[in-house]
Amino acid sequence: MGTIVVAVSILLLPKSSEACSCIDVQRSGEQRADDFRAEYGRATAVFVGRVTGDDGYEATFEVQQVWKGDLSERVTVQTGVRPANPDVVTISSGDYHFAAGQTYLVFAYGIVSQMKSRCCSPTNQIGVAAEALERLKSIASPRAPNQRMEPTRR
Repeated sequence: MGTIVVAVSILLLPKSSEACSCIDVQRSGEQRADDFRAEYGRATAVFVGRVTGDDGYEATFEVQQVWKGDLSERVTVQTGVRPANPDVVTISSGDYHFAAGQTYLVFAYGIVSQMKSRCCSPTNQIGVAAEALERLKSIASPRAPNQRMEPTRR
């Protein structure tokens, strides 16, 4: 009986490869450009930054370029919901998770002090974000982060 419970429990656990599933429909280049512009319009902030820390619930970034928003040199992006009970793990399929030490192009949503990134947004590691960066150049110009601001934290 214990083996069956363990087997069923394993089958019900989320797998990292299933954490984010976006529908990939055939879109023309013009439609993809329109979708990208719309996503840029919905974002609170768009930036390039290196992850300096990630505790599973929020990632801290050292901001290198700001494409949209008023950001300081260090910002945090929520990557999960902190449960009231620390013994409970909460996972959402819509949350984007970042790897420490990696640099990302980030599309962040919500208020600046509680930004989140969605997995089906243009957010991606910088090494595979070349097309997105080229599209950004047709919308905005990058600038340095605001050095006068205090780090944005929850």
